[in-house]
Amino acid sequence: GCVCTRGELDFGQFNEWMLAVLQDFGGQILRFKGVCAMKGRDHAMVVQGMHMVFDGRQGSPWPSSTPPGERESRLVFIARGLSLDFLQLGLNACLAGPGGSGTRVFDPRATFPGAQKDAEKKDA
Repeated sequence: GCVCTRGELDFGQFNEWMLAVLQDFGGQILRFKGVCAMKGRDHAMVVQGMHMVFDGRQGSPWPSSTPPGERESRLVFIARGLSLDFLQLGLNACLAGPGGSGTRVFDPRATFPGAQKDAEKKDA
């Protein structure tokens, strides 16, 4: 399945969230890949991984016609028993605040316990 969000992500928050997801749910993730818009970067970040392995590299430059607030981040997951609603909550929490990096308080594990259970109820 795919999760996406419009706007730029905070690099540090995204990295923390992704590492926490992989640590806690890596056994359920067969593969993932995506393109992310990071705050303050003119190039897309291309991410990919499987299980508990994660890699990110600089991708192509964003078109000059696409303002930073309109850039879209999109992640595709091939996973077992992991709710897309749950992943969407986490990705949305990585959106950069208006002042840039560090303006939002973010705990990557805070959305995990309740959000995963609530999302599983919806999927059942």
